Amino acid sequence: MQQHDGDWRAHGSFGYSPHMLRLPTRGVPAAFAQPASETLEPAQPVGPVPEPLCFPDDRGLEELSGLIVVDGTVYAIPDGGSEVAVAEMAGVLDGDCTVTQWIRDTLNPFDPEDLSAHDGKLWIADVGDNRRLRQTVALISLDPETGSTALHRLEFQDNRPRDSETLLIDRFGMPIIVSKWFGLGEVFTPVGRKTLTLWHHPAQLHLSTTVMWRSPSPVHPAAPSKLWGRH
Repeated sequence: MQQHDGDWRAHGSFGYSPHMLRLPTRGVPAAFAQPASETLEPAQPVGPVPEPLCFPDDRGLEELSGLIVVDGTVYAIPDGGSEVAVAEMAGVLDGDCTVTQWIRDTLNPFDPEDLSAHDGKLWIADVGDNRRLRQTVALISLDPETGSTALHRLEFQDNRPRDSETLLIDRFGMPIIVSKWFGLGEVFTPVGRKTLTLWHHPAQLHLSTTVMWRSPSPVHPAAPSKLWGRH
């Protein structure tokens, strides 16, 4: 979970089903550590340890994949599904994880993995590709007020499929996609650094590698890693 323009966001699906929503106290992000191996010391939390606020009990969120807080309201998406489905939870910050409403659309995503927001819209990252067969991935914009959606396709510039998990949107509105593959991660940005406001549907956006990193073992906060890239 990270802070971005005043919003707290949890990005990506890492093989677990979080049933507890946690927010760090006093606006300090927390470090989430995996179990330590025999050779690695467990990572220590940075700042105050997060406390549970509430437990989502809606069956539609049994495998929660991405969430974001916008103006005090939490929006979350489940992993997979045959339609666009975003859960709105207006009382999470007050300790109530009840789903206020489900925002749905008949658009059928391939493998939605993450959720972000920019300029009044929610953006669903339909970027999962476990078998690495997809020719394109996509971002789906969703108006939380009307429920209307639009599909925006992206293609990796080198035409190699990736399995991605995370969507970030910088303060200028540029989407950033993060992929994973057995200790190798890649960060992709649009060619020409195009922003969402300059991306006219249905034009297809091309992604180029900006940063790569390699971990000697499955990603662990305490493990050393190599980072390289261009800026």
